Amino acid sequence: MKKLLASLVILVVAITMMVACNSEEGINPDDLVGTWAWEEFTEWTYIFNADGTGSRGGGFEDVFDIEWRIVGDELHIECSVARFGVYSERWEMSIDQDALTLISLQDEAHEGFTYLRQ
Repeated sequence: MKKLLASLVILVVAITMMVACNSEEGINPDDLVGTWAWEEFTEWTYIFNADGTGSRGGGFEDVFDIEWRIVGDELHIECSVARFGVYSERWEMSIDQDALTLISLQDEAHEGFTYLRQ
């Protein structure tokens, strides 16, 4: 009987820990790694490397370096642009299969963009 009770307690603790971890994880950074092209102008891309570096731009804009990290369901990007210097961006993000949706957390309009995995 004691073994059964101990097993049940361990099972309940394990399930509680798994649920708590899953609810706090947010988006897995590995899901973001790769190249994503803006659905409205595919020459404009984000490239997210596994080490938290990358680049963005193309087509009508210069390509420049970025550093990125995920905090919950937010994407935080540090941009290095010669003519502007270094600036930060914050985006609410979601990934649905091969579509990345970014919604600006900096402007009042909360402008959103969709990128497709390449």
